Amino acid sequence: MSSVDPFQDWRRAWLEAHDAGVTILMRALSIQRAFLRGDLSGGPEAQSMVTEKIIAAQQGMGGAALASLRSLARPPTSPAAAVEAAEKIARAATKPASKKVRSNAARLTRAKKKRMPAKKAKKARRPK
Repeated sequence: MSSVDPFQDWRRAWLEAHDAGVTILMRALSIQRAFLRGDLSGGPEAQSMVTEKIIAAQQGMGGAALASLRSLARPPTSPAAAVEAAEKIARAATKPASKKVRSNAARLTRAKKKRMPAKKAKKARRPK
């Protein structure tokens, strides 16, 4: 499944690396905030970070196993087909982790909306 445009593969890899860096930075700040508040466990972000890695690794292993079985069921007939089969196995192994990194980077960089207390909200809506 090698793409015709090598730039597309390079771009995908660069974006995944960028999202991973953003996720690490934002999570480090969140864990540091938890430590400064006295929560030595690192807060909920530290716990979700560990469980997400385990789940993504398990899903990747399952995807790679399925892709390997598909490759064994229909063996490649040429060197190009063998390379393509290896790429499919590698993509299946890394797909869950890259999806999770992308969604975490989007979630962690999204601005949080501050909720206005009910009394202030009523005052703000009342015409003068």
